[in-house]
Amino acid sequence: MTTYRAFLVRWIRLIMLFVVLTISIGCGDRSGGVSQPVLPTAPSTPSDTPTPTFTPIPTFTPTPTPTFTPTPTPTPTPTPTPSATMEHGYGETLSTPLFGDADDSLHPRLFFAAGDIAMLRTRAHTTHADIWEHLEAFVENEEYLDVRREHNEASFDDFRNAGNQLLAMAFVCVISEKAGPCNVAKETMLVYAGWEHWDEGETRDLGLAHMLMGNAIAYDWLYGILSHEERDIVRGSLARHAAAMYEASIHTMYKEEWLNWWTSAFVQNHNWTNHSSLGLVGLALSDEHEDAHIWVEYAQERIERVQYLLNSIGDGTWHEGISYQRYGLTSLLAFLINLRALEGVDLFPHTYLQNYSRWMVYNYLPGTLGYIMAFGDFEWEWINAALSVRVLRFVAAEYQDGHAEWLAQELLRADGGDRDSSLWQAPLVCV
Repeated sequence: MTTYRAFLVRWIRLIMLFVVLTISIGCGDRSGGVSQPVLPTAPSTPSDTPTPTFTPIPTFTPTPTPTFTPTPTPTPTPTPTPSATMEHGYGETLSTPLFGDADDSLHPRLFFAAGDIAMLRTRAHTTHADIWEHLEAFVENEEYLDVRREHNEASFDDFRNAGNQLLAMAFVCVISEKAGPCNVAKETMLVYAGWEHWDEGETRDLGLAHMLMGNAIAYDWLYGILSHEERDIVRGSLARHAAAMYEASIHTMYKEEWLNWWTSAFVQNHNWTNHSSLGLVGLALSDEHEDAHIWVEYAQERIERVQYLLNSIGDGTWHEGISYQRYGLTSLLAFLINLRALEGVDLFPHTYLQNYSRWMVYNYLPGTLGYIMAFGDFEWEWINAALSVRVLRFVAAEYQDGHAEWLAQELLRADGGDRDSSLWQAPLVCV
């Protein structure tokens, strides 16, 4: 079983690629423009920032909750356990293009559109080549692609890893358009669709959330290589498990078998991650499932409360500690980036995110990966550069924040030397 630290490193490094490449194409701006952080001459102090004026969030009046009949999940045709070997034709190019006419395609829509893929492929072999090489090697490594059909004994970390690695497989398929990784990704997704549970036992929490995220994004990205029957299989599985997450959240009473304590815990990272995953499924299945808009609207309402709470924190800190703060923010950003791009709804906690880099710089021990105040749920073994860089790089691009860019590069140098510090091809910021 993968250790918790190994899980964190693997998950963060994969998600970093998607966040950074999304930033490269404008974080929802389909024009392909690239924003460069403004380089400050000296760090400003917290007093330089005008005190934000907050408008209290209106009281949410829920609409009557519909009764859901989960879509039956067809049993997929048995497929071989995926492994990145030549039997999948790893080096061969797909016989037909993965995507058709960009103007006619409904997919992909999450993080990028079909018209962005040529640019992403170019960057994978130029400015972002070091990231791409590591990601491609991950997918080629059979050790990480052991998809078990018998999952009843799996832990919630196993399910989190299962959802996470599907993201890597799907992305490598999109960029390489090679038969091997595409077949592995498709077979893996169909295996997951046949699983009865996407979390430990009857639990409906983080394991389910990562499976929802991974499968929703993979369905969106791999739509073009799925047959009509395979689309029905994956769509039905996604809908069934999303309905389970939705049911756990709207349920007025705590159910021990579901572990749904998080439903109204807006100051907990579980709340952010679980509702973000539900929203992503809704966005992925938009116009394809009758309940998709309900999941998006419900996730949006939940996150509106989180946005208000975060913007009310004036110094960019978080009571759960540094590690959970970054984990929760990354999950949150995945939904918020796509919600803004696809629905035009901006729920980013802008005030909080702009203060986040100030807090991180203030708490940083120069030349190390350490922090002055290690509080909350915190273990030193959880710390690496990627845990912070994923959020800092988003802040740098979104707000033209040179301090965030500077700290990201400092952390990369401390974590791995020149190779890691050059991954992002970003300008050095002197503060």
